[in-house]
Amino acid sequence: MFILLKYAKKYRKQIILGPFFKLLEAVFELFLPIFMAHLIDNGIAKNYLAYIIDTSLQMLAMSMIGLFCVIICQYFSSIASQGFGTQLRKELMKKINTFSYTELDYFGTATLITRMTGDINQIQLALAMFIRLVIRAPFLCIGSLIMAFYIQPKMALIFLLVLPFFCLILYLIMQKTIPLYQKVQKKIDTFNQSIRENLSGVRIIRAFAGKKKEEEKIDRLSDELAKAYTRVANISALLNPLTTWIMYIAIIGLLYFSGLQVDFGNMQQGEVLALINYMTQMLLALIVVANLVVIFTRASASAGRINEVFNSSSSITEPKPDEASLSCFQSPNKLDVRHVDFRYTKDSGLALSDIHFSIPYHTTLGIIGPTGSGKSTLVQLIPRFYDVTDGAIAIDGTDVREILLDKLRQRIAIVP
Repeated sequence: MFILLKYAKKYRKQIILGPFFKLLEAVFELFLPIFMAHLIDNGIAKNYLAYIIDTSLQMLAMSMIGLFCVIICQYFSSIASQGFGTQLRKELMKKINTFSYTELDYFGTATLITRMTGDINQIQLALAMFIRLVIRAPFLCIGSLIMAFYIQPKMALIFLLVLPFFCLILYLIMQKTIPLYQKVQKKIDTFNQSIRENLSGVRIIRAFAGKKKEEEKIDRLSDELAKAYTRVANISALLNPLTTWIMYIAIIGLLYFSGLQVDFGNMQQGEVLALINYMTQMLLALIVVANLVVIFTRASASAGRINEVFNSSSSITEPKPDEASLSCFQSPNKLDVRHVDFRYTKDSGLALSDIHFSIPYHTTLGIIGPTGSGKSTLVQLIPRFYDVTDGAIAIDGTDVREILLDKLRQRIAIVP
């Protein structure tokens, strides 16, 4: 995924300043429970009105500054993530437009559409969450634990006791859901491909009375996708109730043991409230970290799919300009197809075998044959949408592979 961040160079300022402002907000949020504890213990308990007003104003000021920092971070996050996604789509589209039909057949239109939309959206989301939460969540988690030890070290042991159970639940759920998310993405590709084939081949499907068969196929693929989504959603849905259950058990434990400390005079009521707030902050931050791991894992899988496109190169190579390639169309005489063989992939059989003919200038040739006999394939070899496997195609004696592509295709018209 980090390889793709080169397309976010224009947004370095937002990517750096966004987390900084979010960190400031987290600092203010971390100090609010302490101020609340002082407000209760030194102000409300002693009916000290001036202290209550002064502390309340300080808390209000910190909240307003924190809100301002959040707004700036969200603004920077939106600019950076959306701009990054826009640039990535542009570059991916440029890359796809360099592909020959061979690469388009290899990837498939459905998966290229999914990579252009869903996968890039997933990476956009990951960058936005990185700016907003990747520093804030761990900072709050560690900071809450430190503040708990600062208030009452004995009570902070409850934090350490809860932490392993909490992390275990997060680990088990992530271990189950991450592979399932990858399977869902593949099923989306398959479903999109089937929909596209039905839309583009609707006339053929009707002509051969295949409507019912295709409907059953779409129903089956849709059911498989729904089941895959439901399975991963059901497992992911366990995260919130399980973590909330542990959080409330920890809060009950805090209330019980800290209540005893208050009775013994070792703690004050405000400190109990502060500890509960820090417990909530720590566990909610851990939930955010778990969600971030899931988002980044899905984004990593999406980034791999996008990098696969970027790392692919066209099988149609551009020749170097020379006199032959520049002058072959000055007075074209004929088209020669010389013992051409063609297969779509190395492992597939021959789609064309030993095709050999010559068409003089100002001559019309009609090619007839049943569906799948290679008529369209032969025509697509002339402008080099595909390259011949063996043999050659020449215009006015010059092999089309020696002619500049723009010069070649400017002189050829195809009506599908």
